[in-house]
Amino acid sequence: MKLVIVRHGETNWNREKRWQGQVDTELSDVGVEQAKETGKRLLDDNQCFDFVYASDLKRAFRTAETICESAGYDYDIRREPLFRERHLGILSGNTKSFCKAHMPDVVLNLNNVDYQLPKGESVRKFRERVAEGLNQLAFQHEGETILLVTHGGTVRVILHHIIGDKLDGPIHIENKCNRGDMV
Repeated sequence: MKLVIVRHGETNWNREKRWQGQVDTELSDVGVEQAKETGKRLLDDNQCFDFVYASDLKRAFRTAETICESAGYDYDIRREPLFRERHLGILSGNTKSFCKAHMPDVVLNLNNVDYQLPKGESVRKFRERVAEGLNQLAFQHEGETILLVTHGGTVRVILHHIIGDKLDGPIHIENKCNRGDMV
């Protein structure tokens, strides 16, 4: 299976530095434009896909729709909740600065593999969920090319899974892509 992974476009909460987790936020106008540009770039690069998958959260699914519209693709986009962002529990909806000031212990333990975020998900459970989704894709789509539109945390988990990192530390892969860049 060949997997092309795209992170969803910008949301207002991204701009405000709010933790989203699994809160179902919409794309901003900039995010819609980013998705259009990504679709054009995929078309310019002659990318073809057998299937398109997206997280079932609006920001990822709408990015997938906009990419397909922009590139002229006619796909039935498959919604897959296994590729949702990590559930951030009580951090969701709050700015990072607010959480650091008012919930420092939670923020300090955020990347502890087995730390269960209050009303949220541990890193271990998040990684297991995403790995299950990858295994399902690999089993169902051997020899096919898949476009997957998902979230930043999910992209990092996928990359760690592919390179075989152990579950003994935080996920650190810096996003240095500029608008319109693809990795």
